Amino acid sequence: MPRELQYLTVQDHLWINFQVTRKKNRWNFAKLEEGTYMQYAYGKSTELMAQAAQYATGFVKKQPFTTGNEATGFVGLLCFLFVNGYHLKLRDDEAAEWFLSLQSGSLDVADELRHRARRDEHEHELSVAEAGESVLKSYPRALEALTAPVAAATP
Repeated sequence: MPRELQYLTVQDHLWINFQVTRKKNRWNFAKLEEGTYMQYAYGKSTELMAQAAQYATGFVKKQPFTTGNEATGFVGLLCFLFVNGYHLKLRDDEAAEWFLSLQSGSLDVADELRHRARRDEHEHELSVAEAGESVLKSYPRALEALTAPVAAATP
C-alpha cells in the first residue's frame, strides 16, 4: 500500500519565501492558506501529479507574498514532489522559463510533470527543509530569475 502523501504547510511556505528572497516579506494569510491548499484534492488525495499540477499553477495565482511568489511556488512544487519520492528531470538553465510556461495555461501541467518526474528512493523520508535545501542548491540560476522583478510582472 502506498504511503500517504506528504504536504507543505503554511509555515513551510513562509520559510521557502524567506530563503528565496532573503528578506521577510509581507503576506496575506488567507491567500497563503489558499495557495498551500492547492496541494490537496477533493475527497481522497492520492493523485500526486494531478495535485502537483494544481499546486504548480494555483499557488502563484494566489500571490500571497509581496515578492517572490514565483520562486516560492517553484521551490514548493519541487519540494512537494521530492518529499513524496519524486524529482524532476530539469536543468537549472531551463527551470525558470519552464516553470513560467506552466503558468501560461498552454501546457497540460499534469502530463508535463509525469513526463519529467522520476521516482527517487530516499533512505529516509525527507523533511521539507532537507528537500528545500537540495532545491536551493540545485537551481540557483532559476531562483535568481524567478525572484527578479521581471518574473513578478510575467502573467
